[in-house]
Amino acid sequence: MKDVHIKKLNLLTADSQPTNAAILLFDKNPQRFFSQAIVKIGRFITDSDIITTDIVEGNLFYQAENTIEILKTKYLINRIYYEGVHRREKFQYPISALREAVFNALIHRDYNTTSAILIKVYNDRLTIANEGKFPPEIKIEDLKREHLSIPRNKLIAEVFYKAGLIESWGRGTLKMIEDCILMGIPAPEYIETNGVVRVLFENNEGLNEGLNEGLNEGLKTLLQTIIGNPGIRAKDLSEKLNNRSLKTIERQLSILISKNYIERRGSKKTGGYWKIKKL
Repeated sequence: MKDVHIKKLNLLTADSQPTNAAILLFDKNPQRFFSQAIVKIGRFITDSDIITTDIVEGNLFYQAENTIEILKTKYLINRIYYEGVHRREKFQYPISALREAVFNALIHRDYNTTSAILIKVYNDRLTIANEGKFPPEIKIEDLKREHLSIPRNKLIAEVFYKAGLIESWGRGTLKMIEDCILMGIPAPEYIETNGVVRVLFENNEGLNEGLNEGLNEGLKTLLQTIIGNPGIRAKDLSEKLNNRSLKTIERQLSILISKNYIERRGSKKTGGYWKIKKL
């Protein structure tokens, strides 16, 4: 971005040097200066058992959009259905609410710490954690009602606002609650512990429902195992399913693929993963 544009955004110091906000927002590789300014995404079976992970680097605009895209394509279960001739998608959580939570984490985190933003995806919940206390004027209970917008990083917030990515009226958390309730899942919960703010989304709907339709018991247990272990390979599925023969596993995988329940993504070199397309 040209210096004149950065100056208009108040992103230059008095001696015409880029501010920290300018580096984080527009530098191609801000990790040269802020190595901790990254987003880590992981798929967990339990708190200590992780099966796949991604790291999102680049400037904050890149992180904002690519974090959501990675969640949608690799980590979230996506139900595909049709209304007449129109193809519809339904994720486990409202994408609009996840987007707001991710943007909030990027805007409000403390960039002077050494920790990354952590997104943990489980079968029945998703958490987004960033280091950075709430301002003293804002309490957790305030997020459930209309409240002031007091960003930790004012310059970053202003640029996100001018880019049309957020609004500045303190209504984002209310919209998140509204979107989750409309989907029929609990409102997101905010937790602050030792300077770390964590937002919790919960949704166990669909993990066991819907599997009774169109699949026999063998296919159901196979699909449930894949849901909990998206990076698993056929030979490991054989061991997990009481030594079900590899030939049977491969045949059943072909059935689930042909019925559009799952899709294999990624390369053989990196191992790949199973994308759940419907339940």
